[in-house]
Order: sequence, then structure tokens, then C-alpha cells
Amino acid sequence: MLFCSEARHLDEPCVYHEQCQHTMEFAECARGSCKCQRGFVKVVFGFREACKRKVHWKDNCIVNAQCTSRGKGEVPLQCLRGVCDCPLGYVFLETWSNSGCFKEAYLGDRCKTDKQCLQPNSYCSLTSRICTCTHGFYYFGEVCKKRRNISTITNTDDSLYALAIAGGSVIGLAFLFAVGFMKM
Repeated sequence: MLFCSEARHLDEPCVYHEQCQHTMEFAECARGSCKCQRGFVKVVFGFREACKRKVHWKDNCIVNAQCTSRGKGEVPLQCLRGVCDCPLGYVFLETWSNSGCFKEAYLGDRCKTDKQCLQPNSYCSLTSRICTCTHGFYYFGEVCKKRRNISTITNTDDSLYALAIAGGSVIGLAFLFAVGFMKM
């Protein structure tokens, strides 16, 4: 049986799916009003509205409302230059139970996973949840430097450096100062 029904817009009352689908694609009548179908989100362009597909990290997008993640980050994904991504200063993290945008972390900053720790040769300590230098590296001027193996040092200046470290800071520094003074 054919009949005419009044076309409806999103969030307007309806009885039949056809009422919602007259005005836009991917809309349906759900619980008495026009809504976007599952997997779609309402977007508004000026005075026009539409149902656009929800998308995930690194997918193409038109508006922020389309960008979704299966978890709760510290900030939501954004549609940046036509792609869903994290805003500046945040990194996308994905685990088996969560995904989202989390703050980038530097040495000494709090973290949840290794991916947040930006400096090369750093990781997120499981015990302290702080970005730390990996084994074999030490913190030096906001970077992780490789520890030197004293037995492989051959250069005179490197030898002095090794003695300064091995001899303790006060004695080692005094030794470096004395040797440097004698070279003059």
C-alpha cells in the first residue's frame, strides 16, 4: 500500500523510516524521532544537517564529530587537515582495552605507556609511571646518553672523563682540574 508521509529532519518526530530518509541519507526513525543510523553521526553545515560516517584515527574526515576512538583519552580526536588525529602536544595510544589522545611526555614526566615518552632511548617505568632513560643510558641535559664502558676507552680526554666518573664527583673533578692545569 502506497501512502504519502511528511518528510522529517533529524530530531523531529516520526513514525516511519521513510519520513527521515526523504531529507537525508543514513537516517532512520528510532524511538519516535529521526536519528542517524548506527555508525553515523549528525553533522551540521550552516543550516544543513547530514548523517556522516563515524571514523577513527588517521581516517579521512570533514568535521570533529566524526572522529571517534574506542576509549577515553585525555582529549578527543580532532579532524585536522581532513584526517582524524590528536591535537598538537598529544600522541595517539592504542591498547587492547583503550585508545585515545594522551599528553606527550618528556623525561621526568608522568606517563601511561612507552609511546608517550618522546626522547630517544626512554621508556615509561612500570613502577613509577615516569619517563626514564632505558638501561645503558643516563639522563644528561634533557636527553638520554649512552653510558660509556670504561674498559673500552682509549682517548686521553675520554680516559679523564672515565676517571672522573669512577673516582666520584669531588675527587674526579679535582683530578680533571689538576690534569687540565698541568697540560697548560
